[in-house]
Amino acid sequence: MDSLDDDFNETETREFITDSLKAKRANQIEGTGIQQAINYCNLLKAPFAASSNEKSFVFTDLLTGHEEEFSMEEFPAQDELWQKFVQGNLKR
Repeated sequence: MDSLDDDFNETETREFITDSLKAKRANQIEGTGIQQAINYCNLLKAPFAASSNEKSFVFTDLLTGHEEEFSMEEFPAQDELWQKFVQGNLKR
């Protein structure tokens, strides 16, 4: 099993962890760390996982199962992640 050493946990002022980010070197394929990030999110009950290779992000919304790729500039801001979380919970 991969170690669960998470590179970043983003927190909201609401004392709630919204996502886990696993960073990899630029020579890695995008998404290389996504399963580690998902595993960590499952332990923390965080709704979003992301992995970066210094060029782009692979982002997984664990509320919907939707996965997409973002450029470094397009990654959702903290308030956008919070809105995704709120909307995802309203649909449940």
